[in-house]
Amino acid sequence: MTNIETKIQESWIKKAYQQEWATMGNNLVAAGTSLGITAAVTHLAQKYANIRSDEALILTATITDLSSYYVTLFGQFLYKDRNELKDECQKLSLRKVGRKLGEYGSFFGFLTAAYTGARMAMQYTLQKNDVDPVTASTITQIGLTGFFTGIMPMLRYGIKNVWSAEG
Repeated sequence: MTNIETKIQESWIKKAYQQEWATMGNNLVAAGTSLGITAAVTHLAQKYANIRSDEALILTATITDLSSYYVTLFGQFLYKDRNELKDECQKLSLRKVGRKLGEYGSFFGFLTAAYTGARMAMQYTLQKNDVDPVTASTITQIGLTGFFTGIMPMLRYGIKNVWSAEG
């Protein structure tokens, strides 16, 4: 890599972390909320709904995890981005709302594809190695949370820039 390429990469990464540092906190809040809800739902599904199959428990945990995570994460994003949704007269701009929904949809699509595959594979592997489903789900979520928290600023910065460049 040339010196110019190195400088471009370093400055892009630096800007991403400077502008989106708070995204790591948003991810941790969403992941913590999801972790608690998912552990409870997985336990309840096993104990009261008598769900025993590894596949059914993994699916239950994954759906609960993703839904509780995204509701919490995008709620925080909407609050943080609320001023970006207004026009010059400080009124809600449907065009800006539409663009922001596209940005969030891109974020959702990328994260869901990457996270879901990794989550299901990790939890399945742990359960096949005799780790109880609630513990396997929790270990999986904590491990993936660490990884995705670290890359979250770059991911959000990149997606925001793509969507803002299109307008």
